[in-house]
Amino acid sequence: DTQGYVANYVETEQIIEKGGQKTSFVQTRGSIPLYWTQYPNLKYKPHMELSHEDHVAAYSKHLIDQHQRYGNQVLLNLIDQRGNEEDLERGYRAAVAAAALPGVRYEPFDFHAECRGMRYDRLNVLIDRISHEQTEFGYFMANGGSIMMQQTGVFRTNCVDCLDRTNVVQSMLAKRQMTAALKMLEVVKGDESNPKLDGLFNTVWADHADMISTQYSGTGALKTDFTRTGKRTHIGMIRDGINSLTRYYKNNFSDGFRQDTIDLILGKYVVADGEG
Repeated sequence: DTQGYVANYVETEQIIEKGGQKTSFVQTRGSIPLYWTQYPNLKYKPHMELSHEDHVAAYSKHLIDQHQRYGNQVLLNLIDQRGNEEDLERGYRAAVAAAALPGVRYEPFDFHAECRGMRYDRLNVLIDRISHEQTEFGYFMANGGSIMMQQTGVFRTNCVDCLDRTNVVQSMLAKRQMTAALKMLEVVKGDESNPKLDGLFNTVWADHADMISTQYSGTGALKTDFTRTGKRTHIGMIRDGINSLTRYYKNNFSDGFRQDTIDLILGKYVVADGEG
């Protein structure tokens, strides 16, 4: 909106504690900070439309606020660079270039094109491109009452609804941070792994994905088979198909009532005298 607030926005903080030591790693996700709409019209993927408003001003307000809160920003945009999502990607890229805000970098990654054919190993291409910035940003660490390290920037990740593709990438960044933190806390040494902690991590992040998705879309997240097991599976794809059909029904036939209710509660719709 005109204040720079986006439709869907979540801050996620991963906290690891050992005795009096504590680490924290913060990431954010949020809708693309432009004026755009996607109205349900019974199509599986409704057309996305950019409105004729000052996108650069809205984008700038949002990112200036984010920079003040979190420090430097890497904008991970995971939407398609061709087809239905292409105009939105171009609009985002153009706004970033026009605003040229310091401490902000745009990193597009066409998730669907890169990972086509269940090639989720291709996500390492993205991680390799941004790993130096994750090292640079670091994470918060405290020992008792003493602050040992502070995080100096965040990755702001988005897809279209900031759920499924976003969850996958955020969990990979969180896994890298957890590995570094466990070494710092001397829970693991060298390249050794801890299967129990790895399993707990996968469960926490998959459940986290499901909770956000259920709140926003009415179903659990897609692609959580990868988050839970590290592999994309055919059974997971079948579950995704069921959830996608459920979302389609809810988007077209039940979410309208929910949106009307929210608008009424927030005062965006005022009941006229004699109405109802």
